[in-house]
Amino acid sequence: MPSVADLSNRIRAGHGVICHSNTLYGMGREQSDPRGVERARPVIDFVGELWSRAEAYFSEVLDAHTVNYEDVCSLAGQVADALSGEYESPGLHPLLRDLVVEKGGRDRLRELAGGARDYIHDLVAEMVGSAPGPVTHLKAITDACRELSRTDIYDLNHDRVIEAALDQAGIASSDGFGPKLGDVAYWGNAFDEPARHLKLHGSVRWFRYPIDTPPRRGYVIVRSETNDPEHNRDSAGEYLGYPGDGRPLILVGTHDKPLDYGRSIFADQHFRFHESLLETEVVVVSGYGFADKEINTRLIEWMLRDDRHRIVVVHPNPKELWAQSRPAAARNWAEWSRGKAGLLEARIEETSWGDIREAVDSIQAH
Repeated sequence: MPSVADLSNRIRAGHGVICHSNTLYGMGREQSDPRGVERARPVIDFVGELWSRAEAYFSEVLDAHTVNYEDVCSLAGQVADALSGEYESPGLHPLLRDLVVEKGGRDRLRELAGGARDYIHDLVAEMVGSAPGPVTHLKAITDACRELSRTDIYDLNHDRVIEAALDQAGIASSDGFGPKLGDVAYWGNAFDEPARHLKLHGSVRWFRYPIDTPPRRGYVIVRSETNDPEHNRDSAGEYLGYPGDGRPLILVGTHDKPLDYGRSIFADQHFRFHESLLETEVVVVSGYGFADKEINTRLIEWMLRDDRHRIVVVHPNPKELWAQSRPAAARNWAEWSRGKAGLLEARIEETSWGDIREAVDSIQAH
């Protein structure tokens, strides 16, 4: 899957992006849809303006940070929400006052800010939505699932890499969705396998459909089993309709994500995360940069809750990790590393479940 830097560079450049008539953004043939290019260009330009403003802030205030698409999506969301009154932000008043004049009014600015958020969301979903290839690099995870009587995997990515690794390794797992019925599986928040896989930031396969067929009524969340969610059908062959606003249920934006942790399927996911932490003594972290403030807070509180709690981090460059993480995580790591935490300086594909287990045993011996 593309890295954060890859995603950020592509989103900032906006090359080859069109806005379809259904308001979804995506990579397209510019020559064949000049109107789509025309619809997308003002939003892409506005994303560039927000990017420059974010860079100015970070260079003057937090010079160790490189701006990425999450930061810009969060800024666009702040502007849109401050204008709508959804989340008041008096500190943004000077910026809003300038932008309202530059963009020709509040309504136009709100339209651009909302479009910028949708644009980033849609390109992220498209770029990480492809089916993964071989995923043997996650053998340490699948071996853990085989050995342990119960494994809870909490995934912060939107892609299908973990799912593919479990499937290719023949690991039976539960993700809270029921059996496939037609083209979809319905969310049921039920788990019947010792390996549980939850996605705290959503998935490119999750959609919300307006369903009015008992026992399901209202907007129902499903996992799409096809690559064509706009044409999915139920087990009786009935058309499910157009999914929500056409977008998968993924959370994008540095500080936007936690605002949605109590909503819809994400409330269920994060309840399970909290429940799981209450029942375990060891957490292994891989591929996470400790940049999500709310996730960090939960891990910090969990570590403080019981002196037996231990954490092992798998990362090839810990110095870079803690330089880019949020300050609270770095401060606590300095304390944890004196007997409550272990570190494997390697990429996940360069280590094994045996190496991780040894690191766990080592810190538990303290």
